[in-house]
Amino acid sequence: MDSAEQAARSGDFATAEKHLLEALSAAEMFGPNDQHMLVTLDGLGALYERRGQYEKAEQAYRRSLDVWRRALGPNSPMVAKSLERLAAVYQAEGKHADAMASYQRAVTLLEKAGKGGDPMVATGLEAMGEIDRARGKYAEGADLYMRALKIWDKNFGPDHPLIAHCMNNLGSLLVQEGKAADAEPLYLHALAMVEKTMGPDQPYSAPILNNLGDLYYDRHRYPEAENTYGRSLAISEKSLGPDDPNTAKVMNSLALAYDAEGKPSEAEPLYRKSLAVWEKASGPESPDVATSLNNLASFYYSQGKYAQAEPLFKRSLAIVEKVAGPDHPDLAHALTNYAALLRKTGHAGEAEKMESRAKEILAKHSEEISP
Repeated sequence: MDSAEQAARSGDFATAEKHLLEALSAAEMFGPNDQHMLVTLDGLGALYERRGQYEKAEQAYRRSLDVWRRALGPNSPMVAKSLERLAAVYQAEGKHADAMASYQRAVTLLEKAGKGGDPMVATGLEAMGEIDRARGKYAEGADLYMRALKIWDKNFGPDHPLIAHCMNNLGSLLVQEGKAADAEPLYLHALAMVEKTMGPDQPYSAPILNNLGDLYYDRHRYPEAENTYGRSLAISEKSLGPDDPNTAKVMNSLALAYDAEGKPSEAEPLYRKSLAVWEKASGPESPDVATSLNNLASFYYSQGKYAQAEPLFKRSLAIVEKVAGPDHPDLAHALTNYAALLRKTGHAGEAEKMESRAKEILAKHSEEISP
């Protein structure tokens, strides 16, 4: 396990996986409820989750949950913790119904055990708030966040970083609800709380800085977005390393800010570096790679470098179609981008076919979500 953790910290995820799988094989020899198996399965799940390999993470956590139930009984707090791990993966996969059900089971289990004020309950409530936010249920989400905030405050006091984290999530809900002006002071307050209790430029600040940067970017306040993303990137590179997928996400965001400011020489290397990190960490056909390819292609397109943009748009389109499916709205977006380039390069017939397909996808999607 130590060698696996060391490899993961250095960004060598393949070696970390190899060590964990070897440890799992050894643990399986001692029976289905061996403690080492639990530790190893949870370690594998965490590794896959970090790499964005959510299907593998789900499988590992599901096995771990079964072992916890057999070893300690269905009502153990460790079962609740295992349910929350699995729920987090469901959430990352976009399986909101499965995630909500798992979080609710965990919270109910703890409440029945007389642990309704336990921090793990707050974790579940906050995560359910995130799901409601993603589903557009803003009032329900805000209520869950407020319940979580009360538990955090009771357990840790008003200035704890966990309260800042919950405030950060509440700010995200307000942004999504179209209340960005109300969200900004929440983000700034949460950031100030973290810096007061933990010091400046700590890893706990990074998610808040990312959200604040997104807010500035979306409101066309690009110099502020650049500064905020730059701070977050410095934190991520120091705490996670330059080859971590989360670092790549901040790189990509900073590249977009540079791009919007008309700073191509600063934007291009960050686009390319973030793409390389995602390809190594998540594989050449992950959704993150598709997004990165699209952003780099759009950058080249805006620079008039159509020959460099075309293969990137083409790769991005192929990945989106394979991963998201032939009727997903993301595919319509990819088709539209590629079609614009084809028109610029004298392939109007191909462009028209792509635009027509994109319209059909969006029309179908609109029909499916209409009441």
